Amino acid sequence: MWALPVLAVLAFFAPQLLGGSGVVYSACVLIAIFAVMSYGLDIVVSDLGEVSLAHTVFFAAGSYATALLSTRAGVGSAWITLAGAIVVALACAGLIGFVTLRLREFVFSLVTYAVAVVAMTLAANWAFLGGSDGLRGIPMMDLSLPGITLTARDDRELWPFAFAMLEVSDSLILAQKQAY
Repeated sequence: MWALPVLAVLAFFAPQLLGGSGVVYSACVLIAIFAVMSYGLDIVVSDLGEVSLAHTVFFAAGSYATALLSTRAGVGSAWITLAGAIVVALACAGLIGFVTLRLREFVFSLVTYAVAVVAMTLAANWAFLGGSDGLRGIPMMDLSLPGITLTARDDRELWPFAFAMLEVSDSLILAQKQAY
């Protein structure tokens, strides 16, 4: 059991140990973000035994909500855009869940795949969502609170936040798995 904290410390310092370049930090941040996203998929696949191919739609819906709120709606608070992302992702999950509630096995996978294809086609072709170029001008993340500065101008500064989110998710998943 003593090995887990040692591995966590090594993982935190991995970008620095691998050279500390911006590319290494960028890769580590993406790995952490996708690992956290995969935990949700793990719950669906492991606990329910179904293969959802629309899981990326929730991730994209939240991301686009954040980007649209901060760029087109002019919302200046990252906390409000974060709340908007959660609401939009939950709404998409609720809608897709309602449609697929009684589907099982191959049909469930096929419908969730169709949802993912439609979502990707919309994102790539709808000018409102930036088309294939995506949205531009997304402001710097600033989750600062009174007396606490929580900003990230680049992936090197974002890494501690991404790693902390990964560790919190790890702990929650581990606790959930041990409860069974």
